[in-house]
Amino acid sequence: MNRHFLSEWSEELDDVAFAQALVVAGVQQREALAWADNAAHSGRKTGPRFPWSLSPESVLTLPTPSSLLSQWNAFVAQQKAFTVLLQNSASLSFAERCDFAHAMTMLPAVLGVAIECENWWAKATPWRLPFLIATLDNDAVAQTLIERNRWSPPNWPFRYAVASRQFDRHPVLVLSTPINAALAVLETAPPKLKANLVIINGLGGETLERARALMGAIATRLSLSGIALVRQPLPADDLASAVQNFAFQITHDLPADAAVAAAFGDDAILFGNVSLLREARMSTQVQSLTARMTAMPKASRVTVGERSAAMLTRSKPPPSAAPIRDAKRAEIMMSAPPEEMSAAVASAAPGFDFAGESHEASALTELSGALREAAAISAAESAASRCIQQQCFVRAAPAAALTKVSDAFVASEPVLFKVRIGNQNDAQWQSSTVAFPDAALPANESKHRLTVVFHEPIHVAQPLLAQIELPRIGTSNEAEFEFTPVTPSNFEARVSIIHRGRVLQTAILRTQVLASRAEATAQHKIEFFDETQVRHDWTSLDQRARFDLALICNRDDAHIERLTGVADELAWSLDLARVDATVTRINGLLSDAAAHVIDHGEGLDAGANPELLSKLAFAGRELFLNLLHEQLRTRAAGSLDLRNDQVSHIQIVGTRIDELVPIEFIYDYPLSAFDVEPAVCPKHREGLERGECPGECAARRAAGEHICPNGFWGVRKVIERHLFDGTAAGREAAIIAGAEANAARNTLAIREHVVLGHSKRVEAPTIAPLIAEMKAALGDRLTTVAHWKEWVAAVETHAPSWLIAFPHNDGTGDERKLELGDMKIRTLAFAIHDDALTVADPAVDYFVRVPGKPPPLVFLLGCDTAGALDDSGSHLDAFRRGGAALIVSTVATVFGEHAVAMGSAIAKALLAQDGDPGKEKTFGEVLRDAKRAALLESLPMALGIVAFGDADWRIQ
Repeated sequence: MNRHFLSEWSEELDDVAFAQALVVAGVQQREALAWADNAAHSGRKTGPRFPWSLSPESVLTLPTPSSLLSQWNAFVAQQKAFTVLLQNSASLSFAERCDFAHAMTMLPAVLGVAIECENWWAKATPWRLPFLIATLDNDAVAQTLIERNRWSPPNWPFRYAVASRQFDRHPVLVLSTPINAALAVLETAPPKLKANLVIINGLGGETLERARALMGAIATRLSLSGIALVRQPLPADDLASAVQNFAFQITHDLPADAAVAAAFGDDAILFGNVSLLREARMSTQVQSLTARMTAMPKASRVTVGERSAAMLTRSKPPPSAAPIRDAKRAEIMMSAPPEEMSAAVASAAPGFDFAGESHEASALTELSGALREAAAISAAESAASRCIQQQCFVRAAPAAALTKVSDAFVASEPVLFKVRIGNQNDAQWQSSTVAFPDAALPANESKHRLTVVFHEPIHVAQPLLAQIELPRIGTSNEAEFEFTPVTPSNFEARVSIIHRGRVLQTAILRTQVLASRAEATAQHKIEFFDETQVRHDWTSLDQRARFDLALICNRDDAHIERLTGVADELAWSLDLARVDATVTRINGLLSDAAAHVIDHGEGLDAGANPELLSKLAFAGRELFLNLLHEQLRTRAAGSLDLRNDQVSHIQIVGTRIDELVPIEFIYDYPLSAFDVEPAVCPKHREGLERGECPGECAARRAAGEHICPNGFWGVRKVIERHLFDGTAAGREAAIIAGAEANAARNTLAIREHVVLGHSKRVEAPTIAPLIAEMKAALGDRLTTVAHWKEWVAAVETHAPSWLIAFPHNDGTGDERKLELGDMKIRTLAFAIHDDALTVADPAVDYFVRVPGKPPPLVFLLGCDTAGALDDSGSHLDAFRRGGAALIVSTVATVFGEHAVAMGSAIAKALLAQDGDPGKEKTFGEVLRDAKRAALLESLPMALGIVAFGDADWRIQ
């Protein structure tokens, strides 16, 4: 043991005696930390927590070792057991503090030791039961830990999970790699992954001083408040067992450092701050839950199982408690007013034993779930409706006070624009027209962090960003935007509300900019109304995948097509006219390829494909520069780079159904400036199969002499599209029709029943192989139809989960029709689905969804059915309004043979999903993978496949 400046003083002490004297020397005459309690558990005492520090100066006044050992005996006799927090000291090196911590943990009376981290490490967030222990998808212990969930009974106090874009906030993260490889591993983790505590398996040959620097970098990457470092790496099975033991110890009410010591032995060290030691504790859960119950409305009720109620109240139920028979759970439940339940639990808590995971910890987990449910019911019943709200203030002169205005703005007069989400009955604020879905807010989220984007292209040079926090009940804080109108004109600004990289809602602020305030009349007014609700069900916001980039396409007040991009902490806006020629060229290239199918069937690197892919890549490069150059030009160091492969999820919201920006064709890999013969990368097949380029491709890709299919965004990114008719926005928001994944319904069971039909232009030999494959997979759950009347009959008879159509688009404008089996229909006449309706109307023809039935997946694969260049996109709108969950379509002319081939490739990928609950891929991921598979089959037209709807639907 390295005793450094204590060597002479301690030369006669063995290691145990030295550790005992060391403890007393550092804690002598110091008070225990106030928040460390003495809760009993398993017949032991956790005891108090003492701060510890020692400096060379204090050594000069230390008592003799024999005196300290005597104090140790008295100290232990009084405390029995305790924990220690080694505080930062400039006099002690990090390695010395680690050595001293290691010495202390070998003493039976010392249950745990934590080394205080730097003060800039993040504070721990409150742990919620059940607490989640996460791993990365490819971690060596991931599968072993996830399998343990199978044996966990209901209300188990902890669960294992794989970190993902949907679930990227975890109390504990486990990395089976050593610390020297941890940062490299985290490069492949979800982009905004955060944790309170990370368990790292080994030093990997690093010194402790070097490990300290690495820990700081990891803490920054994950917003950590603690790291448990196992010095000697454990085999995967042993690590999984130790992690399980750590979870057990936490549920026994051991603090985090004591739990680390009990699970990993004295070779593991916890580095962290007091917030982690306080939050990662069952006794903290008791305090949190009782406080939450006390704050609940007195009229609400808290209901838990009879066993849990008896355990949490020590069989002394609240005075007004009443038994309730729960038929679904087949047990007796106990229901009580929250204030009474809080008092009963608080009174019983000092007697909690926490002797096993299924005891108080499980009862508290059930109580936590009951409180979330009760809070959701209470909020739905009592909360006033909330809307996006605004206030506008102006300053007539530099030194003048702000004045609230409701009529107009004036050129060169500074404006302060405030936005919040609040009670629509507050007369001081102007409310938008559609209330936020308060009843649908996730019950386990106390508040949401939302991004507000404000932009007016004439008067605000670039979009402005601000953050607000929306509590479960009540008013959000305010976002403030300052700008100065530049010239007399119309003023129409868009306010977009974004959550985790996805647009939830947009509103319009509309008024006039006058030359002077004297011009204002009674006719002038500031209008504020909703434009659209992209998402109106918020029940699963806490489970939604995090997206990296949101793009909003719209027309401004001058009818100029514009795009607003929001990525990370940056927003930009541009005129979409700059890409019109590129979009036309892409459509022409694909249409020409569709007319010459025979030239494209021998592989991507053969026939006419290299030249086609080269031309598409240069067009895609032009899209990239014209749409995203501003983000690259102004990108701050360390901010999101849209060229990075980790930027993999993108949402695009179009405010006109007849305009589509084909971002799927953006190409962001290097291209050679020299005039070289078009060539496809020789490793392209391996890259498409793996979903990423082989390692040896880095140099080849940098040279830009080959075209790589993975360079196209549609091949390597999940793209979620939404369309709505922005021309209808006004006093009522244009709520996007169609189903969306939510907490109660997030799975598409595509095998329930499938209806398939095709245009007369699709020849029977072309469609026969697909029908045979579908028949083999589905049997009598497949219905093929000859025309639209049979289609309607099949929809109304079978309520299919999957509709597959290879139609022909005919006509434009009001004359547009869709042909199937030589029968044409006007999709404008489709019935609009209403989720509130559960009974079919016999007088209505249902082409998509019968009332009361689940939303189907729709394939609409034909000639430009998405309408990149004309208004045939309304066919998509009709199917969405008819109740489709998702629509897969094309952005260019596709002739029958290619449409069926692409439909077959995507169908094959969907049917390949094994349907194992909990392992379903999202549709966005499946479609991306299916497009890769189609390219492997020499179908370059797969680049033109797009999907409209919620990318989070899971496929079974």
